[in-house]
Amino acid sequence: MSMESLFISHFGPIEEINLTSLPKYTVFIGESGSGKSSVMKVLAMMRWLYKMNCVRTYLKISGMPVPFRLRLDTIMGYNGLKPYLKGNTEIEYRNGSFVIQIHNGKLVKSEGLVPLDELTLQKVAYISDKRVMIPDLAVGNISLRHNMFYLDETFLNFQKAVDSISVSEMNYLGVRLAVKKSSTGKKITVSALDKKAPFEDLPLTSASSGMQSSVALHFIINYFSKRFDIVEAMNSTILKYLAVSDNLSKFSATLDVGKFPRKCISLHIEEPELSLFPLNQWGLMKYLVQECASAANAKLGMTLATHSPYILTALNIMMLAKEASGKDAAEYDKLGLDIPFISKDEVGAWLIEAGRCYSLYNEELGMIDGTSLDRVSDDFENLILRLNDIIYG
Repeated sequence: MSMESLFISHFGPIEEINLTSLPKYTVFIGESGSGKSSVMKVLAMMRWLYKMNCVRTYLKISGMPVPFRLRLDTIMGYNGLKPYLKGNTEIEYRNGSFVIQIHNGKLVKSEGLVPLDELTLQKVAYISDKRVMIPDLAVGNISLRHNMFYLDETFLNFQKAVDSISVSEMNYLGVRLAVKKSSTGKKITVSALDKKAPFEDLPLTSASSGMQSSVALHFIINYFSKRFDIVEAMNSTILKYLAVSDNLSKFSATLDVGKFPRKCISLHIEEPELSLFPLNQWGLMKYLVQECASAANAKLGMTLATHSPYILTALNIMMLAKEASGKDAAEYDKLGLDIPFISKDEVGAWLIEAGRCYSLYNEELGMIDGTSLDRVSDDFENLILRLNDIIYG
């Protein structure tokens, strides 16, 4: 069961939403400009604030008198969310018994420290919808501008991933990625898995838009699933703080960082479906879930902001596959399917519309019900019928 919840009111396009749970696979879907990315960015920020409160707690119990302060104005200025803040904005994030609020333009948290039995090693990462620029950024064709916080973070995590991966197959796109050293740094090439296909060692910058938009996502989730050491990352954060603050002599660890009760990696992904055909979206979702399920060093979860109903369908199929296998494993195995399993309590999906959110999970059906999303198709079908009436009488 999720230990997290999030409440937002009067923030940017959001009138009021109340998410009483945030499961391992959380999806926000809605029209362009509906606020789904705003909700996800707030969630990523609040998770980061919780992470930093865990760091503060650890420093406090290790003898540090007054660890660093967290200033809302600085944080929201840096991540670009400050213009969305209103005089009556209210945000409340809960993780276990610890509460962080934004009230009257100020940051408010629970009194005292994060309880020791809830201390969490947390990594919060954001994968921007502007990631299609990353292949050109990687070879210096373009450069990052100021105020591109989310793309900058995506690019930094991409670079870390590329440093640790030499070859990776994107089976859902039928290609192999290779990272090679060159005189100007590392370059990524794309080769077809099918030897009869017409390309090999194609520069990533010359690949299709679907490949270019997916490669950062592909590398980053593999990095966090298989290669990222969350304990080492926490130790590095603490040592950097102690060195900068010149407080190393006052620090006396009373708890091994590796003994923190919880270890979590939270990925926040904008539009995973970018430039992908529906069948490729299905393949990508299988890959993402497989990487989350096989994470080596921490619980790895995803929050997605999407326009695509196919993302919801993919999650439904994975839930149904688990249920069918549990019902009759022998019959299920005869199908010869390669589908990762998801438990129903691991999934949550919300429609963001008119500043509010509506759960799409149907308890009776035991799956995500996207019927309300079909009204656009119904509108188009009605329009076609009316036009055909004019043409054919």
